[in-house]
Amino acid sequence: MIEFDSLLREMGRVGSPQKIQLFLLMLPGFFAAMHMGSNVFIGAEIEHWCEFDDNKTNLEQTCNNNWTDSQDARYRAYDPKVETTQMSQCKRYDLSTLNATTDEQVCEYWWPSTNDSERLNKTLECENWVFATDGVFQSTIVSTFGLVCGQTFKRKLSQAFFMCGVAFGATFWGQVSDRRGRKTAVIAASLCAACFSVANTFAPTFYFFLLARVLIGFTVFPPFSSAFVLATELVPPKYRVMVAQACQMAFAVGFCTLALLGYFIRNWRTLQLVIALPLFTSIIFYWTLLESPRWLISRKKFVAANEIVKKLLKGIGKSSDFKEATKLEEAATRGTRIVRQHKTDNYELDDDVSATKHQYGPADLLRTPNVRRKSLVLFYSWLTASCGYYGLTLNAADLGGDPFVNLCLSGIIEVPACIVSIFLMDKWGRRPTLSSSFILAGIACIAMQAVTKEMRELNIVLSLAGKFGSSAAFATVYIYASEIYATPIRNVGIGICSSCARVGGILAPFIAMLGNLSAPLPYVVFGLLSISAGLACLLLPETNGTQLPETIDECESFGTNQLNPLRRIFCCEKEVVIESVVLNDTDHKYEECNRNDQLVINDEEKAIEQI
Repeated sequence: MIEFDSLLREMGRVGSPQKIQLFLLMLPGFFAAMHMGSNVFIGAEIEHWCEFDDNKTNLEQTCNNNWTDSQDARYRAYDPKVETTQMSQCKRYDLSTLNATTDEQVCEYWWPSTNDSERLNKTLECENWVFATDGVFQSTIVSTFGLVCGQTFKRKLSQAFFMCGVAFGATFWGQVSDRRGRKTAVIAASLCAACFSVANTFAPTFYFFLLARVLIGFTVFPPFSSAFVLATELVPPKYRVMVAQACQMAFAVGFCTLALLGYFIRNWRTLQLVIALPLFTSIIFYWTLLESPRWLISRKKFVAANEIVKKLLKGIGKSSDFKEATKLEEAATRGTRIVRQHKTDNYELDDDVSATKHQYGPADLLRTPNVRRKSLVLFYSWLTASCGYYGLTLNAADLGGDPFVNLCLSGIIEVPACIVSIFLMDKWGRRPTLSSSFILAGIACIAMQAVTKEMRELNIVLSLAGKFGSSAAFATVYIYASEIYATPIRNVGIGICSSCARVGGILAPFIAMLGNLSAPLPYVVFGLLSISAGLACLLLPETNGTQLPETIDECESFGTNQLNPLRRIFCCEKEVVIESVVLNDTDHKYEECNRNDQLVINDEEKAIEQI
């Protein structure tokens, strides 16, 4: 059987063609980040007041006076919930109760001769509003669609619907990626996202905007997932972590770029158009992006895989210099027949390749017990990472201070988080890195309940610490999923995991609304979720330095010989089982364990001799 991981190990390094591919594969994440975080600006609150329905000009001419804030105060009701001098943004006085039959009486009400003149008692909800255009933002969906007072919840609803689109899109495009190829999924989804995003710029109503946001979510994020998978499949295992984190850093750069664009573009329609147009550049992927050789081999498309491998080997060597490349080339020259190598170095040829094909789907993630357990833990980990990540990101503007600086800092903190996680994943392994990242985020979030809103700097520091942990966890769990799942279900697995992450993204704005009941409550929920996920991920096997599983059977058996950390914590002794012989390590002073805490024993006599 052709082992693509073995071929990558034989190559030993990343050549120029691979570097070009990796650069191209960073772009979908960069584009996706700008759309994921755009609601911070396009849905920002704007100061507003009740609009005066009558003709001010006629009143000014009749009464021979100019309209000032004093007249506004006799139309807009005071807000008793704040203070007696603060006008309500949602209520006005009912002018129909004004007992004035002459122009003099009308003028006396609007321009009273004494300061203690009484106002009307009856109030009504405002029908129309005036929005400030000289504030932080010139216009947002709040001012365009009147999402104030009783309609404020629609701001959160738009972000939740966007995440719903991402959730369904991750599943749909994940299957497209596994069945039609990574390249096809990236190009098709990106171009669809470009069209929907441009249409959203000209949304005439809120519900049109809402539909467009769902469709953008459905198409803009899946290319990032497919590109992420493709990037990790193109490099040797020793570079896998670095490449994966580079993809995450491209996402962080997208957030920072959005903050920069938002600073200079204060109109939401213009900002939406500016972040939409770059998506059309994805058409160049048709000529420049290569399909995943690993995916082609898994689909028995040896001819196409061989052509791409030859391109990747330019500057490194010839196909004949590499054992696996030679096997692939031989398979390609023999048409669609599969090449399998026996232990005797002979080759077996299967004439009917189509009979071996199997369409894998989400059900395969839960079909067998070991894969099911890994999947459930990964699902919860992704949900929690996303919930904390987007909860802290989208609430960055609510911490006080400049919203553009806050979002930029929230993006910048992801870069050191990715760099640190690269070091820790290679030094500690994937499992302890993921666990500690979740726990760090959880502690930071829970600590925020002890900080008052007036302590703005400390709030920002704790929020950034939580974002650091969530970003590191998100980056690590991406790599974890791509390494745990076998090639035939890898993309659909990441797609389902990504859907679970979007569920977390959907929950994040609603969890944030718990702050209306108690200000610290949202952060307590984020913190408890993160800490529980940090413990749950200890049930996953370590994948550091291992070979990616190529088949479902390999995925099922992967990690079964590793010692579970929870058992190490809660049990007083460890056991090494060799057939029917059980050796208790408390009776021996020496034990040889590799960095992944596993002892693989193939020969009984050799194992006993080592002990």
